[in-house]
Amino acid sequence: MLLYLVRHGETSLNGRGIIQGHLDPPLSPTGERQAQLLGGYLDTGQFAEVWTSDLRRAEQTARLAVGNHGLPVRVDGRLRARYMGSLQGLPWEDDIVYPPDVESDHMVAARMASWLKDVVVAHTPASSPLGSLTADSCHFTYPPHVIEDKVLAIVHEECLHSLMILLRASEGVDDFESSTSPSSPLSTTEVPDHLRLQGHLANTAITVLKVWWEEDEGRVVPRGRVETWGSTEHLGGAVT
Repeated sequence: MLLYLVRHGETSLNGRGIIQGHLDPPLSPTGERQAQLLGGYLDTGQFAEVWTSDLRRAEQTARLAVGNHGLPVRVDGRLRARYMGSLQGLPWEDDIVYPPDVESDHMVAARMASWLKDVVVAHTPASSPLGSLTADSCHFTYPPHVIEDKVLAIVHEECLHSLMILLRASEGVDDFESSTSPSSPLSTTEVPDHLRLQGHLANTAITVLKVWWEEDEGRVVPRGRVETWGSTEHLGGAVT
C-alpha cells in the first residue's frame, strides 16, 4: 500500500500567517488552484480510498483533487487539525511557546495512530487483524491488488509532524514529552537518511508512506518506509 498524506490547500488565514487550529475557513482561490494541481499530478482516479479531516479546508482540498473521478470522500474527525486553544486566531511567531490549552503531540498522535491502524487493517492481506496471518497462509492471501493499493488522506501540518514522531518511535527515536507513547500500528518504519522530517510543510505538500507485510517469527506484520516528505513538485512554482 502507498499512503499519500497531503496537507490541505491554502486559506486566507494561511496567507496572513494566522494560527488556525480548529478555526474553519474555506480555501482561498490559491488553495483551490493548489488542490486542482494536486489532483492532476496524483491522477486521483487510481486511488482505492480518499480520506479527509472534517475541517472545511481539508474536505474542499480532497473534493477538488478527486474532481470528476467519482471517488467517495471519507470524512474522519481523527484527521482534524491540532486544537490550538488560546492561540487560535493569533499571528504565528517562530519562537512561540504553546500554552497548556493546546492539544499535545501525544494526543494528536494517538488519534492519528487510531486512524492509521484502521487503514492498515483494511488493506492487510485478506483484511485480517494486524499480525494475525501466519507466514504459511500469506502465500495464499496476498493478492496483487491489495499490495498495490493507493490511499489518499488530506490532513494538517501538525498532524503529519505528530504522526512522524509516532512512527519514528517504533525505531527507538521517542520525541514525545509524555512517558508513555501511543503505539504505532507499524512494526517498524524506515526513514531514509536524506529525508529530514522537520520544518514547515507547504500547503498541499505530499508525504508518501509505503506499507508492506513481512514474516516475523511466523507471523506477517506491517512495516513502513517514508518514501517522500513534503514534496511540492506538483505546484511547479505556479502557485506559492
